[in-house]
Amino acid sequence: MKDREQGYMRVFDAIVGEETVLRELYAPLMARLALAGGTLAKLSFNVTRVVDVDAWAAKGEELFDKRGGPFKGVGSLTREAHDMLAEAWETGASKTIAEAMNAFRTKHSSALLENAPYPHIDDLVQPGPEQIVRSHRPVLLRPHRPRPPGPQRPPDRSQRREHAAKP
Repeated sequence: MKDREQGYMRVFDAIVGEETVLRELYAPLMARLALAGGTLAKLSFNVTRVVDVDAWAAKGEELFDKRGGPFKGVGSLTREAHDMLAEAWETGASKTIAEAMNAFRTKHSSALLENAPYPHIDDLVQPGPEQIVRSHRPVLLRPHRPRPPGPQRPPDRSQRREHAAKP
C-alpha cells in the first residue's frame, strides 16, 4: 500500500508542478496585457485543474455491489467523493491530496472490499494439506545416467573405416 501511496504522490507532484510551470510561463504575458490597457487588459489566462469527480465515482460504482454498505444506491460514491476528495483534487497540494485519499481509503476500504462483486481470497483458499496430482510420469529431456568410463569424444571416423575394410 505504501508503494501505491508514493506512486500517487509522484503523480500529484507532477500535476502540481505542471500547474506551477504554466503559471510562470503565462505570468509575463499577463503583466504585459495588464499594462496594455483597453481591450487587451480584458484578456486573461487561468490555469486550473479540472477534475471529473462524477466520472471517477461512476467508474468506481461499477466495481462493487451497491445494494448495501456505505455506498448503497447509485450516486452515493459520488456524494462521498465530492465531500471528501473533490476540493483536495481541484486545489490542494500533493500532500493534501494524498491525505484526503488516505482518509477516504481508511474510512471506506473495509466496506468496499466487503461489498465487492467478486469472491474474497479467503473464500477461495481452503485450509488443509496441499496435494499435487500428476497425470503422468515426468519426461526427462536428456538421460540422467552417468556416462560410462572411456574416451570423452568419439574416435576419429577415418580409423573406423580402416578397421571395417580389413577382412
